[in-house]
Amino acid sequence: MRILCSGGSGLIGSHLIPKLIERGHEVTELRRYTATRGLAPTTTHKVVWFDLHNSQTVEDLEAPDILIHLGAMASNAIANANPVDCFDTNATGTLRLLHSFRNAPSTVVIAASSSEVYAKPTEVSALNPYAASKIAVEEIVRCSGHPWIITRPFNTYGRAPLNAPVAVADKWVRAALLGEPIYLGDMETVRDYLWRDDHVNAYLKIVEAVERGDNGIYGRAYDFGTGRGVTLDHLLQVIQNSALFHHLVDGGGFRIVSGGYHRTNDVPVLVGNPHAAEMKLGWVPTVSLEEGIELTMKEWHGKLGLG
Repeated sequence: MRILCSGGSGLIGSHLIPKLIERGHEVTELRRYTATRGLAPTTTHKVVWFDLHNSQTVEDLEAPDILIHLGAMASNAIANANPVDCFDTNATGTLRLLHSFRNAPSTVVIAASSSEVYAKPTEVSALNPYAASKIAVEEIVRCSGHPWIITRPFNTYGRAPLNAPVAVADKWVRAALLGEPIYLGDMETVRDYLWRDDHVNAYLKIVEAVERGDNGIYGRAYDFGTGRGVTLDHLLQVIQNSALFHHLVDGGGFRIVSGGYHRTNDVPVLVGNPHAAEMKLGWVPTVSLEEGIELTMKEWHGKLGLG
């Protein structure tokens, strides 16, 4: 199938694109001109430079069978500090992209939203500008005229390949290995932590369902999460109790400092419900938090060149 993927140089896109190519799909990547850290192999697929933050369109491209829209201002902190840019990139940028294929109504749109849209459990509403921009993305996709699927991924970790710790799990693992301070905030904050490869496999399951002509998957929003809520306090314990952590840093490395990881517009509890993804897509996350932290520890250890 012809697949167009925005955000191909990000964490999910850079791991998803090679897998799509391995499965025989013809992939074109939309890459922002400032994105230089992508891992996707540029020698095996077409790359088109495209910026969601301006008036550019991609109307000269052949309409794809599937558009996987991952591109966004994805950092909650940056987005909330720059709400106008956030909305222009995420919401208006999505509109620009979909407008390019307004004459190709059969193109299936798979659009990444965020768990942040759940200001309250199971209730979609915005507590911060980033969430508001993602709710706008969802509404734009719904009224696009395309067959559509919306994904709401929860806290994905495993960013060592990009050398860009964003999620708290990656930040704390990296700090522990380097003996740097681990900044604590509201340790009762609850999140649902999803290992990177489980996240990527969820998109592969959607593509498989599109390929086999399963029309029952469309017109839905799917949570990509484990369904397991974990406090920051428990996450810290998992890292500290990791066998690999004790092997790599001889049981030391923690320098705990109060302050951080708390904002007044944070959602206190975010836990996914993967039931619909399992029933409709056959997707089940397979990596536990404990296993994922071990993998994260190993990857960051290698990325940091610690021997």
